[in-house]
Amino acid sequence: MTKLPVMLLAILAINTCNQSEEKCPDKPCTMMFASVPVTYNKTVKDFKAVNLRSGQNLTRKDQTTGTTFTIVDDADRKKLTEGGDDIELTATDSATNITRKDTVKISGGKCACHVERVSGPTEISFK
Repeated sequence: MTKLPVMLLAILAINTCNQSEEKCPDKPCTMMFASVPVTYNKTVKDFKAVNLRSGQNLTRKDQTTGTTFTIVDDADRKKLTEGGDDIELTATDSATNITRKDTVKISGGKCACHVERVSGPTEISFK
């Protein structure tokens, strides 16, 4: 007899948790895996991508030197908001050691199908 109240309490607790979760509207999503890249006109070093809303570093450990970088991909979708977050990109020209900062706005979110560039450059030039 004492097991029944405990089971009912557990069921009630589970239902309460499920009700507090945000429900996403039904929408068709493709199976593609999206990413948002940025390309520099020169080889850069010390590339860094930081979400200015959350302060979270989004830089991939294997992508700090080169010319093309993935800022975010669908694995990062839940780290972003549906309205879009400003992502600060910092990179240093490998030849001149000049550092520049740029900002791109990228959307995502729990209910989004994919990450998407809202605004900001796809190509960045060091002069």
